[in-house]
Amino acid sequence: MSTKLGNSSKQKLATLALLGAVAGLGYQIDVAQADTTATPDQQAPKTTVTSPATTTNQLQDKSATLSRSQEEPSQNKSGNVENSQLVKEAEPQPEETPAAPQAPAAPEQTTPDKVATPAKHDTPQPTNLDVVQPQQPVKRARMATPVAPIDIQTGVWGTSKWTLNDQGTMTIFAGTLGRAFNQFDSTNDNIFGAKKVVFDGTAGKIVLPANANSLFASFEKVTAYEGLDNVDTSQVAMMNNLFAENLALTSIDLSSWDFSHVSNVSYMFAGQSPAILEEMQLKSVKLGKSFNAAINLTGMFQNAANLTDVDFANWDLSHATNIQIMLSGTGFSTLDVSGWNVGHVTSTRDAFSNMANLTAINLGDWQTGKVGNAIGMFRNDPLLTQLDLTNVGGQYITNLLDGNTGLSQLVLGPNTVLTNDYGNVALPAVPVNDDYTGLWQSVETGATYTSDELVATYDGATMAGTYVWQKTTPKPVTPVDPGTPVNPGTPDVVTPGPTPETPTTDIVNGGDAATIDDSAADTVAPKKTVKTVPVQTVKTSGQAVKGTRSAVVATTMPTVVPAASKTPVSQTTQQATLPQTGEQKTSWLAVVAGALSMSLLGAHWFKRQD
Repeated sequence: MSTKLGNSSKQKLATLALLGAVAGLGYQIDVAQADTTATPDQQAPKTTVTSPATTTNQLQDKSATLSRSQEEPSQNKSGNVENSQLVKEAEPQPEETPAAPQAPAAPEQTTPDKVATPAKHDTPQPTNLDVVQPQQPVKRARMATPVAPIDIQTGVWGTSKWTLNDQGTMTIFAGTLGRAFNQFDSTNDNIFGAKKVVFDGTAGKIVLPANANSLFASFEKVTAYEGLDNVDTSQVAMMNNLFAENLALTSIDLSSWDFSHVSNVSYMFAGQSPAILEEMQLKSVKLGKSFNAAINLTGMFQNAANLTDVDFANWDLSHATNIQIMLSGTGFSTLDVSGWNVGHVTSTRDAFSNMANLTAINLGDWQTGKVGNAIGMFRNDPLLTQLDLTNVGGQYITNLLDGNTGLSQLVLGPNTVLTNDYGNVALPAVPVNDDYTGLWQSVETGATYTSDELVATYDGATMAGTYVWQKTTPKPVTPVDPGTPVNPGTPDVVTPGPTPETPTTDIVNGGDAATIDDSAADTVAPKKTVKTVPVQTVKTSGQAVKGTRSAVVATTMPTVVPAASKTPVSQTTQQATLPQTGEQKTSWLAVVAGALSMSLLGAHWFKRQD
């Protein structure tokens, strides 16, 4: 009977818990609905969110109010609800407010389906159930009509008309161009803000004059030239500074141009001076095979720091006499100018100087016997590692190699000059460190020189050849004694001190609490204890070696007490017993009794619960 009563009680408790959860859930839903109800100042009087307690009359009044609020805004052509309408909707309804003609509506009592009236100063917030939000005028998206570029400036350049629009595009039409714009007055300064130049060949070619000096110089914002094949350059002799300081230009292809009469291309693509440097973006230049008449190439690409691609292989420089500063300050990492015919070149001053990325240059079989000025030809190229000066010479060679701190290999020829009455090449010193001795060494003879000695004593007739930095002799390394080697194939035996005596028959076997037999024979001499051990780690010469299953361990044993005395073995002897031989027997009876006791206690506890 008690068991049934207990089950009945449990069922009642479960039922009550379930009913409480349902009641709590219903109350929470009712509260959530009440929280979303607009207050009387925020809506027409007595308009609340419908709850289960709402009367039929209230629902009908709410429906009528909503219908009226939906109809009235439609009469406003502008799409906005008049203020008078909002006031009318907010006026109290007689059947829903207390009878107080000249007093505001009395606040209602807060119930689960009604919300107390807030203070009068609260800003009214109409809800979407009671007052329709004012209709905003609908803005219709219109298709954007493309706007044609507007010319902000026009003019005539020589006989060619040109325009500049508000998008920064300058268009040049057929005709012959006159002098450069940078020679004009300030009224034409707008053109230097052009971002693109287009040569329009619709009506004919745009002809460049014989002297095209600086025609497009200082167009700092121009990123591209289009229609270059519409340009006629057949009459041009001078193109010096033609595209100088075109800072934003990244590449240009002039292979369609006729360079057959062009003799002066000095500073044609030059950048600004490093002192006021705004870095050039130019990376690639193509001139084509017709580039074969140039005489003066001075500073042609000077300070074009990002330039790494020029079609040098197509060039014919057989007429060139001056290439000084030509590639100074450019971005090349390697350079092959072996195809240049420089037989008529008289000046190579700083031709390849200040090239921060240059690691190698191939001059081929240059013949520069007529060169008079070679000052600083390769100076300040810190990454340049090797150089062939066999055919490089000149009257003025001052500082030819100055600042080339990475130059570790030199090839010198019979005509190479390292010093003369006008100066010397300023060969940097060889570093002294763990790798190098600070000397130059002849590959052919082995003779060594400091940089100053090599420059001062070099004689092409007797010393021509290759010179490299002399390396230090490797220091002998004292081998470290690794100790006695261990042969993993044999048992590891440790035999300290003098040769041990023959082991006795005292053997201690591993197992459960093995002890030394107290009937062992009396002896006073030290003896070895041989122990059979599972795989153990035996330290030999300071190293841990995992070896065989048996090991001979030298142990000095004290004098054994005669067997008749039955005296326990001394502490020293017990320490010789390996750890795994000291286990104690386990009483399984105690384990079983403990488990049985725990089972009985658990059963009793469960019975009491029932």
